[in-house]
Amino acid sequence: GGWSNWTAAERMRFLAELPQERTAAQLAALDERLGLSATGNNEVLFLWLNLALANRYEPAVPLAERFLASVG
Repeated sequence: GGWSNWTAAERMRFLAELPQERTAAQLAALDERLGLSATGNNEVLFLWLNLALANRYEPAVPLAERFLASVG
């Protein structure tokens, strides 16, 4: 089981239901464990970046800028 076998919808539900206040360490662990910054799914990536930026998670900023430039 686990994240790698989840559907995009399950991943999106998980990210949407996470408590929105996260520390930088928690965000880094989530990203490292789940590979969120490297996901090929734009909806999952959007939710991840939303969570990261809401918590002023600096490592996500360049990715967010690229994402916004490509998706608009």
